Amino acid sequence: MSKQMTNDAEPVAGRPERLDPALLKLGAIMVPGAFLSALDTTIVAVAIHSVGEHFGSPLSTVHWVTAVYLLALCVSMPATGWAVERFGARRVWMTGLTIFLITSLLCATATSVTSLVVYRALQGLGGGMLAPVAQIILGRAAGPGRIGRIMTLVSVPTQMAPVLGPTVGGLLVETMGWRWIFIVNVPIVLIALVASWFGLPRETAQPVKRLDTVGMLLLAPGFAALIYGLSSITGSEEGSLEAEVTSPTVLLALSTGAVLLAAYVGHALRTRREPIIDIRIFANGRFAAAVAFGFCANVTMFSMTLLHPLYYQQVRGEGAFDAGLLLAPQSVGIVLALLVAGPLTDRLGPRTIAGSGILITILGLLAYTQVGTDTNEVFLAAVLLVAGLGIGTATVPMMTAIYQIGLPRTAIPRATSTLNVAGRVGGAFGTAVIAVTLQWQIARVSPGNAAADTAALAVAFGNTYWWIIAFSLVALIPLWFMPRRVVRSSPDEFTADKARPKGGD
Repeated sequence: MSKQMTNDAEPVAGRPERLDPALLKLGAIMVPGAFLSALDTTIVAVAIHSVGEHFGSPLSTVHWVTAVYLLALCVSMPATGWAVERFGARRVWMTGLTIFLITSLLCATATSVTSLVVYRALQGLGGGMLAPVAQIILGRAAGPGRIGRIMTLVSVPTQMAPVLGPTVGGLLVETMGWRWIFIVNVPIVLIALVASWFGLPRETAQPVKRLDTVGMLLLAPGFAALIYGLSSITGSEEGSLEAEVTSPTVLLALSTGAVLLAAYVGHALRTRREPIIDIRIFANGRFAAAVAFGFCANVTMFSMTLLHPLYYQQVRGEGAFDAGLLLAPQSVGIVLALLVAGPLTDRLGPRTIAGSGILITILGLLAYTQVGTDTNEVFLAAVLLVAGLGIGTATVPMMTAIYQIGLPRTAIPRATSTLNVAGRVGGAFGTAVIAVTLQWQIARVSPGNAAADTAALAVAFGNTYWWIIAFSLVALIPLWFMPRRVVRSSPDEFTADKARPKGGD
C-alpha cells in the first residue's frame, strides 16, 4: 500500500506530527465529495414543498424523498468496511461518486414522486459509501497524532453546506425549478472524480474473507425497518400523536427491525466468518463509548437541524430562504470551532474536547427554551453562534475518536462503518423523537385546536428544546469511558480474531 495511505510517523521531540503536503493534498481531494453529501441533504430539504406541488402529492408521500435517502445510507454503510478491505479505498470511493453522479441525473429527470423516491434510494447507496471511506483514507494516512487537524481542514468547507444549502436551494427552486437541486451535483461530482483519479494512490486488493451475506441480509433490512418505523412516525399529516405512534405500520416496522437486529447479534457472535459489523469489537470499552457518544451527539445535532428552521418558519413566519440565512450564525460558529478543535483534539485527546463541545452546545440551547414570537433576533443569532461553537467543538472528536482510542489498524475500516451507521441511526431517532415531542407539546399548550396560535407555538417549541438538552446531557455519559489522551494502536489491543468460536454457521 502507498506510503501516503499508511503514514505512522511519530512526533519528534514531543512535537505534534506535521501535516505534510501529501496529506494536505489527500484532504483536498476528499473535500468535494464530503461537501457534496452535506450540500445535497440541505438543498433537497428546502425543495420538498415544491416537489409536492409539482407532482400534486401530499407531504406524507413527498417526505420519503428525504427519508428514503437515510434508509439507503444505513443499508450501504455496513458493507463499506468490507468493500474497502476487499477492493481498496480508492475504488470504493470512486464507485460511490459514480453512483452519486448517475443517480443525481436520474433524480433530475424523474417523472413522478415514485420514480424520484426510487432514484433517491439508489443515490443513498452511493452516498453511504462516501463518509466512511473518506474517514478511512484520511485516518490511514494521518495516524492518531494528526487525524484531528486533517479532519478539521476537510470539515471546514463541508460545514458551510448548512448555510449554502437553504440559500442556494431556495434560489434554484425559485428561479430555475426543483430539478436543478440535483443537476447542481453534476459539476461537483465530476471535479471530485477527476481529482480522485489523478490524486488518490492506487492500492493492491487484499485477500479478505468472503462477505458475510447472512449478516448483511439481517443487518441491512433490520436498520432499514428501524429507520422506516421512526420516519413513519412523522409521516402523517392527520390524526393524533397516539395514532401515529401506535399505528400498525410503525409498530410492525419497529418490531421487525428489532427482531432482525437481535438475530444479527446472535449470528455475529456465533459465525466463524468475519461479520459485517463485528460485535466483539465492542469488548473494547473505548470503542463502545465512542459509538455511544456518536449516537447521542447525532441525536442532538439532527434534532437541532430539524427544530431551528421550523421555529423560524412556523413561529416567526419566515420563508425557507430567510430561515436559511437566519441559521447562518450556527454554521459560522461551527467553522470557527473547527479551526481550533482539531489541533486541540490531537493534543488533549477526544474526551476533553468532546465534553467541552457538548457543554457549550447546551449553553446555547438554554436560551431557545425561552423563545417567544418576538424574541430579539440579534440575541438569537448570538446564542445560535454559541450553539454552533459547541457543535463544531464536539464534531472533530466524534469523527476522529476511533483513530485515537488504540484500535488495531485492521479493525479501523469496519469500525468506521459501525460508527457512521450509529450516527445515522441516532440522527433518525433524534428527528423522529423531536418531531413527535413537538406535536405532543403543541397539543398540550393548545388543546382542542387544530392550529395553535403563534404564542402557543412558541411555548411548544421552547418546551421541546428541553428535550434536546436532555439528549445532550446523556451524550456526556459515554465520554467518561473514553480516553483522556490519544491512545495509539497496538498489536496487543483487542482484535476480532481473538476467541473466535469453533462452531457456528
